[in-house]
Amino acid sequence: MIKEIKAIYKKDKKLACEVARVLGYKIKVKADKPNKKEIEQARQFGEDAFLAGKKALPYTCKRLGVLLKNRQVGEGLPLLKAWEKGWNKANIKGKDA
Repeated sequence: MIKEIKAIYKKDKKLACEVARVLGYKIKVKADKPNKKEIEQARQFGEDAFLAGKKALPYTCKRLGVLLKNRQVGEGLPLLKAWEKGWNKANIKGKDA
């Protein structure tokens, strides 16, 4: 049964975890590291937050929270840094304009 679950896991992590849960197994899901698209999205979320008048607090951004969901401790750090970079970049642009 474990081999079948592992085969499903390679194709669909969420489905494999649900199957394992129903059967009484526990699977530790390892999230994928952020890709370039996700990092760029996080940076854009930071810029958008500044333009919306929000403070430089990435943990209050719901859209960033979606990207951080199901990640292991430390794996979301590049996303947090990208969000802050976007917020700071927009802040600097705003002061120069």
